[in-house]
Formats: sequence, structure tokens, C-alpha cells
Amino acid sequence: MNFKYINYYESKNKNKIKKLYLNAFPKEERFPFQILKYRSKQPNVIFNEILDNDKSIGMEYIIKCDDVYYLMYFAVYEEQRK
Repeated sequence: MNFKYINYYESKNKNKIKKLYLNAFPKEERFPFQILKYRSKQPNVIFNEILDNDKSIGMEYIIKCDDVYYLMYFAVYEEQRK
């Protein structure tokens, strides 16, 4: 395994990441995707595509508050969970 983390805005798979987010979390547990994108421009937010050997395997959304990191969303594509 060789993991890489690519900022959402630098990803070539934006539509795939959005689809993963919408399918991985129930509607009542997720923020509107536009809000995630907007907030991810702040320096205390990390919104990444996760790659393994250059293959997209998932996404993470992390908020940093002082010395604490809060993992809000983490999802892996179903075909990668085996």
C-alpha cells in the first residue's frame, strides 16, 4: 500500500468523490456538499481524496480546532472494502 492524499480541489475525481459522499452517508447525517466545498477553503479544514498506488479509494473530511482533529467524514469505495 502506498497512500497519497490529494486536496479535493486538486483532484481529477471531483464528481466521483461527491457521489461517494452522497452514497456513503444517510441524508440526515450529511451537510450539503456545497457547504463542505465552501468550508474546505478555510485553513482549519482538510478535504482530501485518498489514493492507493494512484487509484482513488476514498475521501476524508477533517476539521482542526486548536490541537484537536475531528474526522467528520471518512468513506471508502465499496469495491475497495474487500
